[in-house]
Amino acid sequence: MAGLSGFYMGWRLFNAIVAHRAASIESPATSPTTSTSATGGQPSTSPGPAAPTPGTVTLSPAACTIYAHQAAALDKDQSAQNEATRLRARGYSAYVTYLPSSPPVYKVRVGAFADKATASAYSASLKKAGVSGFLSSVSIPATQRTWRGSDATYLAALKKAAEEAGALVPAEAGWFDAYHQKKIDREALKTRADQWKERLRAAGAGLTAAAPADLTALGSRVTEAQKAAEGAVEALSTFAGSGTNDAYGRAVAAYMKLVDAYRAVLAWDGNK
Repeated sequence: MAGLSGFYMGWRLFNAIVAHRAASIESPATSPTTSTSATGGQPSTSPGPAAPTPGTVTLSPAACTIYAHQAAALDKDQSAQNEATRLRARGYSAYVTYLPSSPPVYKVRVGAFADKATASAYSASLKKAGVSGFLSSVSIPATQRTWRGSDATYLAALKKAAEEAGALVPAEAGWFDAYHQKKIDREALKTRADQWKERLRAAGAGLTAAAPADLTALGSRVTEAQKAAEGAVEALSTFAGSGTNDAYGRAVAAYMKLVDAYRAVLAWDGNK
């Protein structure tokens, strides 16, 4: 009997040590937390915070081409700005876009259209009025972009923000078309701009601050596209309120900044 009793006590002590060890090495990130209900006094168990899970999202932009009349291509920014100012004084919606190259090129363009026939007719009217140049275009490819990262939730937020900015690219070019063709007035332009403001801000809230290390570069590009999109609708809204040629030129220039920023998003391939 003494032997059996000793074996039994030893077996209980061994199990107590094993149980204590398992409890002490359990990861706090995965262990459940126990709390007591304030109403019923019954303990409740809930999981701790989960670690970010890797994810993959695919952005599928629609192909889009924006047409404009290119009046000049100069090697100095100030020269290009002076030419744009001269054209705006004549009543044309001129602006400057920058092409990073060696040497750099500053292009003076007039107008922005989604419809090539409308743009061609506009370009022809400018040349008839003595504005030199030709019809130029900027294209957004339809190539799918696949992004991978350490945080699936953040990737989903990036995708939503990029898609909102990208959807504005063909939309606003279409609004410029319709306004030029007198199918919509300035009040209708303002309504469209106001409708997009909250959509853009909600889609891009806090992207840069929340970016994990492997997606910082992409997050910054999407954030810049969001800012450019907000700037584009603000400038369009300002033009709708004032109606001046100068304000219209600034609206088109702000829109082209959005186009460039969105193209930078699509060009990112750091984490394929």
